[in-house]
Amino acid sequence: MKKILFNGKRIILSALVTVLLLGGIVPVRGKCADEGKFLYTAVNGRVIITGFDGEPEFLEIPQVIDNCPVTETANGAFYGCRSLKRVVLPPTMRKIGDSSFYACGSLKEAILPASLEKLGCSAFCGCTELEHIIIPDIVREIPESCFRACTALTEVNVPSGIKHIGNYAFSGCTSLERVTLGDGLSTIGERAFFMCGRLDNICLPSSLTELSTESLGFVPSNDGASPMAGFTVSGKKGSEAQRYAEENGIKFRPNTDIIRHSSAYHPSKKSGIISELCVITAFLLFLTIAAAAIPKKAKHQNH
Repeated sequence: MKKILFNGKRIILSALVTVLLLGGIVPVRGKCADEGKFLYTAVNGRVIITGFDGEPEFLEIPQVIDNCPVTETANGAFYGCRSLKRVVLPPTMRKIGDSSFYACGSLKEAILPASLEKLGCSAFCGCTELEHIIIPDIVREIPESCFRACTALTEVNVPSGIKHIGNYAFSGCTSLERVTLGDGLSTIGERAFFMCGRLDNICLPSSLTELSTESLGFVPSNDGASPMAGFTVSGKKGSEAQRYAEENGIKFRPNTDIIRHSSAYHPSKKSGIISELCVITAFLLFLTIAAAAIPKKAKHQNH
């Protein structure tokens, strides 16, 4: 039998830890991966991660292994790893291989570094618990089926650096409600946003030159596919957006491109600081004007 120690400080400390854990203040990550269990290959002084020995819940891929920078995940590196809930990629990472996280059905969060240049085809396809993703600004393409069937994904911000969204890139993202497209986008592939039933409107940039077959606003039907009721496309008059809408029987709403949809407007610490400074400046200006008016008012009352 274990001896029970009635130590006041120990009881208080234990209770505090319990409250913090239950309240969600202290994050519980689950089983964190042992760095020594990463499988990899070294090529020309750089490391490519090929997998992991075990069933981790949390993966933080190291920046360096065997004195070489980790720059890539191989094709199918974590294919079907259903235990994985969270992954953090290092700032040395340049590429995610094809199907690297395919069918990781428990993956809720993937932290991609700003250094990432390339996403592979079907990289996150079938990650049905993935709730959000921040695509790095220097990525130039969202390839075929990259986020296909990510059924928990609700919002996507496509940076202005993206030129092409591939076939079926977000097809089957049934919870997707909002898509912001960067003003550098030129093409959207076949059925890129097919079967996104909660996405009822989208604003297309004037840079867009090609919308492929059923790329937007289509859902399954008895005939294979049909335009979604109530779906609206916004864009510049005479643009590819208007052509696509009219040819497919989709409602078109013209805009004047006053509101830009680019990565410059994505939420960030910088924009938050700027907003705070604007509010403070306006408040100080108000106080200055109010203070200047007080003596005048008092002088008028004295007369």
